[in-house]
Amino acid sequence: MRLMGLLTKEGCVIMCKRLILVVLALVMVTTLTGCFDILDDIFGGVYDTYDSYDMPDGVEISDHPLVGTWAWDGNGSWQYIFDGDGTGTRGIFPDIETFRWSIPEAGHITMNIRGGMREQWSYTIDGAVFTLDSRQVAGVTYSYVRIDSLASRLEQVDPDLVGTWVWDSNYTYTYVFYADGTGTRGFYPFASPFEWWVPDAGILMMDATDTMILEAWDYTISSAMNGEMFTIVSRGDGTTFSYIRTDDYADSIF
Repeated sequence: MRLMGLLTKEGCVIMCKRLILVVLALVMVTTLTGCFDILDDIFGGVYDTYDSYDMPDGVEISDHPLVGTWAWDGNGSWQYIFDGDGTGTRGIFPDIETFRWSIPEAGHITMNIRGGMREQWSYTIDGAVFTLDSRQVAGVTYSYVRIDSLASRLEQVDPDLVGTWVWDSNYTYTYVFYADGTGTRGFYPFASPFEWWVPDAGILMMDATDTMILEAWDYTISSAMNGEMFTIVSRGDGTTFSYIRTDDYADSIF
């Protein structure tokens, strides 16, 4: 009887300890849940607790025009990739962020950044240009250009650009655009290769080896006193250059 009493006492002690541990665990879970709720209220949600929204007008997210790759026009190597399953990445290698995205209403995108806050943006898509305007910080705006597959790029070559153009400030700096989407540029006799395509009217993308970035330019071709003039304006900082067509000149030096 004494042994059974001891076992009973020991059993009670063990049971009490277990009960205390369970109660403490419940308290911790409740506390943490409350903290997450508070943080969610403050920061608008985190990646693992994002809200799922229906697409407007019954559109499947996989069919949304945002799905694809978009290059920042300030530095095309910094890119957004929106996947059709509602996930995505952004940044410049190797500094890449992952996120989940949804469209709560037309023109409004929500991005839940892994390890960060929920971002709210207004957006527009105009041809190959995607523009983001922050709904949280006034005046924060970014613009991106769609990057298609290599096969699609080969179909996006403007024949009016094909040929040779010399810089109007120094005729030894030359652009040469080939019909296969390749080209060269630089001071004679040094020329760096690049790939080029026109994703939309008046927008020139160049993947250049001399700058090691993907460049985005607005361009025009106009008539001038000394022939055709090709003008490019950086979509990032507005830097402008003008060139004169001179195909015969290129044939003589290259």
